[in-house]
Amino acid sequence: MRLIFFVFIHCAASTLIYKSDGDLNIGFLIESRMNSALQRTLINSAIWTADRLNNIKQNEELEIGLAVYSVKGQEDYFSSIYEMYHDHRNRYLLGFMSTDGLPDKVDKFSRLLNVETKTFPKFTSSLIKAAVKLLEALNWVENIQVVTPDQFILREFYRITRKQWMCVKDFIIYDKRLYNLDTKNPLVVFGDAHLFGPLLRHLTFHNDSQVILVPLDGSEVEDPPDGSYIIQPLYSEPSETFYKPQKVLPTPLLFEVANPVLTYAHEVFDFIQQSCNETVYKLNCVRNKMERQLYEVILQPERILKELKIEPLLNEFVYNIYRVENISSAKLDANISEVAHLKQTAFQNYVKTFTYNPIDGNLSSHDGFPIENSTKAGCTKEFERCVLECENFKSFDLNKFFGYPSFNGLTLRPEPWVYAFIALSALGVLFCLSIFCFITVKLCQKQVLEGNPFLTMFLLACTSFMFCGVIPFAIEGDKFSRYSIYLGRALCVTLPYSMTFSLLLARTILLATVSKEVGFMSHVAGSVQSFLTLFIFAVQCALSLQLRIDCEDVFRGNLLLYLLSYNVILLILLIFTTPLVLKSQRNYKEGKYITIAIMLIAVCWSFWLPGYAVFDDHWKDPMLCLGLVTTAGILLGVIFIPRTYLMTVSAARERFTSALPSLATATSAMDIYRASTQIGRNICSPFSSRSTIASTWQQ
Repeated sequence: MRLIFFVFIHCAASTLIYKSDGDLNIGFLIESRMNSALQRTLINSAIWTADRLNNIKQNEELEIGLAVYSVKGQEDYFSSIYEMYHDHRNRYLLGFMSTDGLPDKVDKFSRLLNVETKTFPKFTSSLIKAAVKLLEALNWVENIQVVTPDQFILREFYRITRKQWMCVKDFIIYDKRLYNLDTKNPLVVFGDAHLFGPLLRHLTFHNDSQVILVPLDGSEVEDPPDGSYIIQPLYSEPSETFYKPQKVLPTPLLFEVANPVLTYAHEVFDFIQQSCNETVYKLNCVRNKMERQLYEVILQPERILKELKIEPLLNEFVYNIYRVENISSAKLDANISEVAHLKQTAFQNYVKTFTYNPIDGNLSSHDGFPIENSTKAGCTKEFERCVLECENFKSFDLNKFFGYPSFNGLTLRPEPWVYAFIALSALGVLFCLSIFCFITVKLCQKQVLEGNPFLTMFLLACTSFMFCGVIPFAIEGDKFSRYSIYLGRALCVTLPYSMTFSLLLARTILLATVSKEVGFMSHVAGSVQSFLTLFIFAVQCALSLQLRIDCEDVFRGNLLLYLLSYNVILLILLIFTTPLVLKSQRNYKEGKYITIAIMLIAVCWSFWLPGYAVFDDHWKDPMLCLGLVTTAGILLGVIFIPRTYLMTVSAARERFTSALPSLATATSAMDIYRASTQIGRNICSPFSSRSTIASTWQQ
């Protein structure tokens, strides 16, 4: 059995470039905007990775093949995907890969065919660390300017420069507008190939300009200014062809290519090992039983080297750092002649100066290129000035910088409503903790006279979870933590409601159906109530299990209302059942307070739920937080605060009545109940005389 690996290149027309037949198929799409050197490197890295897995023989019946296609435009994407799907119906098509993700219509088409797609992970953090290491080596530690395409790269650059006590004076998040920058100060530019062209043509450079160019997509930079530094991976030589390279090209781009390849291989091998009998033909087992896994797995470079068994080559996978020099002024001495050039034109040549290893974070000089003795003057001596003037210190919580815990990649959202809901939630959790301590103390003092205190404590825990449900909506993260954040949001919206409503519904049903012959003395079985609560809650858990796949899509449109529909059904059932226990005197008159709370919650839900469906996208998160906080606040204010008051009054009344000897004649609660029943019958009977009533009362 063989695994085919397809590579699509977004070019002039759909053309087959390279193919290796097999039984399992993977598609890899690459855009035509990439230059030839980058395309050649990615394709050769994919071919070598597939061939390497064949040589490792992780599974004797599975081999990895490769087919390289050239496509251009959406129509070619559709035709090529369908062609592969049609040609391999008798085998198995695992999915496709792409550098930046498929277009929306193409992605929907692949899902319609039940074919998975994966995207190359971008190890931008390694490039940012390389740029900071280069700034340190050149002693460019003050008045740094940075241009980035998004805020995530900017935050990571801020974080790393702070650790090195560097001062970032100015920043620009590139939005296709041209800005004036002082190129005499250190300038670091992060971006793709289409960003550098208009930006470099707009700026004015001098002989002493200090510029570092960092292509995030690994592409070459056209017409860079003289004296600038460029951080780039190693490219394949133009003479190399797409026919099974005999040795690996030690380029960091291999880590991007190998990630989805190894992920697909792991999915197949793990499934076969767990689910396929050794006597069954493996391809039939995969075709008939294997289910799709739609979540991305990012493998770190260390693990990729281990999986491919090339750990001895760890120090060879480096980024090359070149200095652009005017060929007329270049010193063509013996040292320069030995330097490897990336390319050479009539006006410029690229001189390799440093290499950066992304695995161990080591910056090495190439051929004795001098490294400046960094004085670390940036912010080590004038820290107060840096806090006031440096952008990377201005917008940072200094408490975290001096040792307090922080979560890498997670930040607090800047919207004002976030702070309002966090304050309300913190206040609610504080009240819940206070009530929990109060009930615990009363329980230890044996002053809880009615009901099961553990029911109250469990409902209190559900209310606390509801208050804490606003936390995932108050934070945002990078692409690596984005899945976890959206999963937490979806679970915090659905599960706390179902836990609370399940408990209240089970309690209401049992209170409404207890025997009326013994009235207040009847017993509600705790085991029956617990089983009923668990059963009702399990239905919502089953619905929430779907969120592990495409949880981010739940918050697009009104799909979340589908997951909340079960909670709405529970709320409707509570609206109809709570009036049946309105006059119940059990557990500090809980029937009355539960009824009031449910009616108020129903009114609250009639406002925020339609608001979520009608308002724009930027109002959806505040509406969800409003539902969580108001529902929890109603439970806290209507059920727990009155119950705390009644517990205090009942405990005081019990101490007072126990001190009266005339009221201590009854030996048990059942005697009191029988005596009160007998008195009621004698008083209400039309044949009872005054003497009979008086004697009964005296008894």
